[in-house]
Amino acid sequence: MKYTSLVEVAAAKQRLRADRDRLGEGLKSQLELIRERDFRRRVVSDAVGDMIEAWGPIRALRNAFTGSGGVVRTAMGLAMGAKAKTPMGRFLSMVVSFALPALLERMGKNPNVGMDTVEEELKTSWDRIKQYVEERRAAHTGSTND
Repeated sequence: MKYTSLVEVAAAKQRLRADRDRLGEGLKSQLELIRERDFRRRVVSDAVGDMIEAWGPIRALRNAFTGSGGVVRTAMGLAMGAKAKTPMGRFLSMVVSFALPALLERMGKNPNVGMDTVEEELKTSWDRIKQYVEERRAAHTGSTND
């Protein structure tokens, strides 16, 4: 910036000195805060907590226990999969363990849904699964069930 007079230069210097003093005070207050042991402990604790949460296994555990029905799905998958004898049975138990919690959650959000509706939906879903398994079995063995 070009100045046309010494008065403008003096005003600019005064403004810059005020900015410097203001920024210096802010820096002093930040340094005083950093000198406080309790503040440093909170900063380090927060950083370590963020690092731990970013670690994959811990994140998976957190996701399993919050919101998304992860614990229910895992428990249902283990319970149903333990009884399955064939790969198809294990596959179907996995499908059911993912679908059932989502179905119950969706129906739980609707106050007009009663147990009759849940039973009807479950029966319909089970019939579709059985039909699919029968079709796959028939296609696999090359015969049809009459």
